[in-house]
Amino acid sequence: SASAWAEQTFAIYTGFQSAPHSHVEGVDSDGNAFDFTAGWVGNSFDAPPYYGFRWTAWDGDAGWGVDFTHSKIYADTETLADNGFKVLEMTDGLNNLLVHRTQRYASSLSSGSHWFAGLGVGIALPHVEVQTTRDSAFTHGYQYGGPSLGYNLGWRKEPTDSSIGYFTEFKFTSSWLDVDLKNNGSLKTRVFTNALNVGVLF
Repeated sequence: SASAWAEQTFAIYTGFQSAPHSHVEGVDSDGNAFDFTAGWVGNSFDAPPYYGFRWTAWDGDAGWGVDFTHSKIYADTETLADNGFKVLEMTDGLNNLLVHRTQRYASSLSSGSHWFAGLGVGIALPHVEVQTTRDSAFTHGYQYGGPSLGYNLGWRKEPTDSSIGYFTEFKFTSSWLDVDLKNNGSLKTRVFTNALNVGVLF
């Protein structure tokens, strides 16, 4: 048991991340109510890029750990124009911090490799950037957004004493956001993100 718990892995990953449309409602900083469906883009490779870190402590082929993902959403041009917003984005991250459980399954693709599936629960800490008109107050800062849930499925080549490992996966995250805007405004939405990740394991 002590030997099994001594196995720990640290992962760094990046990839391509997107987000489907979501319903957005609230009150802007000028006191005007809004309620619409927003189209989002991820711009994964624009600064700051999409990335994540994951630490896992293994007990055999099951592990507990912590996963942090820096994903992004930008309201598309049509959404901004149709609803009178100048800025509507979370580009310094939705910032999902999850406690995750991962299970490994033997793979016949190569020696020392596994299929894996993981499930995590935690919180979103978004960097909220919202402004309606040029003269409106600009909300710009990190907040507690609400609960989040993540799921990932992929394949990994395990690291050894002499080499690093690597992996690829599909990762889905749901973020329930209820954030404050300047001048007692508010914004609520639930954002789904989908990502194809590649990463290295230590």
